[in-house]
Amino acid sequence: MHKFDSTRRSEVLPLQEVISQMMNAYGLSEKYEAVQIVNAFRKLLPHTWKNYIENISVYKNCLVIKVAFPSLRAEIAMQRDDLLKQLKKIDSRAARIEEIVVR
Repeated sequence: MHKFDSTRRSEVLPLQEVISQMMNAYGLSEKYEAVQIVNAFRKLLPHTWKNYIENISVYKNCLVIKVAFPSLRAEIAMQRDDLLKQLKKIDSRAARIEEIVVR
């Protein structure tokens, strides 16, 4: 038989706060934010670009985009400031992103 801890906490916490504490305890909050930023950025992209982007990731304070074709790489590089502004408008978690790097 298992022994269960019979002590109970008297305070009641909202579920969102409990999940937030759990994510912080396991070190998942930064990874979760990175996934949310990448998903928000994917929503910004024109449909024609989506097939040619190989990978999007967050590294430190940069959004790194790996592109298959040099012509699309140049197109994204020209529009990266506008894309960054739009991303920050859509998702408040993207405020920590300082630049977009296209590879």
